[in-house]
Amino acid sequence: MILTLEAELGSMGKRESGTGTVGSAMLTGVAMGVFRDLEEAASKMIEKTMTYEPRPRYHEKYLEVYGRYEKVYDAVRGLV
Repeated sequence: MILTLEAELGSMGKRESGTGTVGSAMLTGVAMGVFRDLEEAASKMIEKTMTYEPRPRYHEKYLEVYGRYEKVYDAVRGLV
């Protein structure tokens, strides 16, 4: 399940959909002792707004595209 998350930023009330930024802020809050753990941070900072479910009719196409990705990854892996 993939969730789109939005976070409440401070008292400004702005909404942010950058889940990477929110995750970093959550980890920072835990590291600084603002939150006990990530579960508490999540309960304070994120709101589930939408759930995306897999679409079975696209399963074969996803496998095909993923197969191409694996070939490209294997080809360039030695370059990094």
